Amino acid sequence: MSRSRAGRDVAVVTSAFCLVATSGCGLFGGGTTRSEQAFCSTYSTEKSQFLQKYSGLSQPIPTTGPDGGLSTALSDIVQGVQSLGDVTVILTKLDKVAPTSIEPDMDAVLASWKQEQNTLGDEAGNAFNPAGALGDVFKGIFQSIESEGSWERVNAYIAAHCGTGS
Repeated sequence: MSRSRAGRDVAVVTSAFCLVATSGCGLFGGGTTRSEQAFCSTYSTEKSQFLQKYSGLSQPIPTTGPDGGLSTALSDIVQGVQSLGDVTVILTKLDKVAPTSIEPDMDAVLASWKQEQNTLGDEAGNAFNPAGALGDVFKGIFQSIESEGSWERVNAYIAAHCGTGS
């Protein structure tokens, strides 16, 4: 290979590397865009998918059939718990694209949601320990009150900028 061809190859590789590194493909942290458009688009897409996936949970449980609706009730409980995990994913995605004007509140919302998840686990673990369960309930109530302002500001932002409330 000639020296000039090697120089061109290096230049092409360097140019390609620079293009990839700055293109927003996610390498080197360039893929996350904090903007109103990114936030509202993520919110709209995730909300639509969530509502579609869990729309059956709002239906009455049939009491007819061989098990009297028990299998439907158990399936709904499992899906209900699964939906809590999906909310964690949605809030994480929103936190990554939240505009700087609401990013601190979105951080607080995500943190409080994760704390609530931990508290639910603690409550379940203390199901047969009333004193522990009561402490976990008060812990959850305190966490909810503490983060309410951030939840309200994020909801207000969504209503004002994304065309809909929570």
